[in-house]
Amino acid sequence: RHVRLFVLIATVAYSAAFLQNPGSQLVLRARGLDAVSCQRDRMDGNEIVMSASRREFGKNSLLGATALGSLLMHPMEGCCKQRGGDGGKWARHYGEFTEEELEGFTSNPSGLKYKDIAVGEGGMPSAGNSVQTHYSGYLLESGNMFDSSYERGRPLSFKVGVGQVIKGWDEALLGMKVGGKRQLIIPAELGYGTRSVGPIPPNSPLFFYVELLAIGAA
Repeated sequence: RHVRLFVLIATVAYSAAFLQNPGSQLVLRARGLDAVSCQRDRMDGNEIVMSASRREFGKNSLLGATALGSLLMHPMEGCCKQRGGDGGKWARHYGEFTEEELEGFTSNPSGLKYKDIAVGEGGMPSAGNSVQTHYSGYLLESGNMFDSSYERGRPLSFKVGVGQVIKGWDEALLGMKVGGKRQLIIPAELGYGTRSVGPIPPNSPLFFYVELLAIGAA
């Protein structure tokens, strides 16, 4: 009985110390839950990422059926680990977007807006090509993150230009080169329209940081 009590106290103390350690990145993934949505809570420099149940999404995944299927196959990936390397630092944003941050975008006739942070030196995908991407997505009006492949530590693979992802993504990725990094402002009609998808309210414009890693399946 004393041993069990000691183990319990030690576990609680370790958990508290980890959460109070500046810079810790704790990813909480529960078995049976899908990390389709990420919600951030800042605590003394810590970023806690919690997964949301797939029941909130049904068939309406954040990017499309391909993204949902990929996550269902790896529901425990990245469990309780710190992100290594860059970890998508360029794609992290806190708070509401400022007017200055929303300047300098190129507007397409469709309503899609984009700004190249890095153009890339590789090839450009054609419709039907498989691509590998990293991204972080935010609600434009609030600046709240709703999903991030960087947080999961696993790129998203899909066929571009064939409707496997939202329209704004198909249009934006077809104009990128491998190695490119692009910011996107996607109007609701090129995103999820009048649908409510998890933490994304109806008629929501979206802001994405997207990196094109490669053309071809992983």
